[in-house]
Amino acid sequence: MGYFLPHKLVQSFLQMSSGESVADQESASSLELSFLHSLSSLSSDSEESEIYLSKDKKYCWKSHPTQACAGRLPVQNVMRSRPGPTKFATSRITDETTAFSCLFQDCLLKEIVKYSNKYGKEQDPNWEEIIPSELCTFIALIILAGVYKA
Repeated sequence: MGYFLPHKLVQSFLQMSSGESVADQESASSLELSFLHSLSSLSSDSEESEIYLSKDKKYCWKSHPTQACAGRLPVQNVMRSRPGPTKFATSRITDETTAFSCLFQDCLLKEIVKYSNKYGKEQDPNWEEIIPSELCTFIALIILAGVYKA
């Protein structure tokens, strides 16, 4: 995992890991000290991990991945909606064709057909142009094959 570190923090961290105390560093602010403390607590895992710096000394990597700390999930990561089809989907989907059209709208299919035909003509001058219904059939067969293989 990479960390974005200002050059001053990287030097402070390297000095701290080489045995110098953080208190000796007069230029480090309290924010830098707390940041260095959090980095040193990350590196005090059961496995000894080495720290690698990028050439420009802005990024820092560890040789072993850090363990995720246990605790509560952040609020933005908690799902509040119920799983399954939404009211929007159930009100608009009546059969397989309308379900397919919700996934692949006509404008998207037209773009795929347009650029597929353009690419086909560049590769083979005898290319026969495809139409949107052929593309829909092809996509449906791929989905069906995936359903039966799963």
